[in-house]
Amino acid sequence: MKLVREATAGTTDAGDIVVTVLPGGEPGITVDLKGKSVVLKQFGGQMRAVIQKTAEDLGVESAIIKAQDNAALDYTIRARTRCAIERAI
Repeated sequence: MKLVREATAGTTDAGDIVVTVLPGGEPGITVDLKGKSVVLKQFGGQMRAVIQKTAEDLGVESAIIKAQDNAALDYTIRARTRCAIERAI
């Protein structure tokens, strides 16, 4: 799947995540995750994996995905990532 524009999904509310997807210049998916350092230390790896897997499951081959976490759960991360990708195609 080829991304043609930048797109964002989510809010800055507690329990949510803002995901921004940009077309990548090179093959591969890059995930840039930001948020509270305490949360990222404990759950950052899982959050990155959820974002990466969601993008791969949708057929994305090249993308830069930026995420600003506010203590979102996995299902919210998947939904926001999917929404941003669908808006970018």
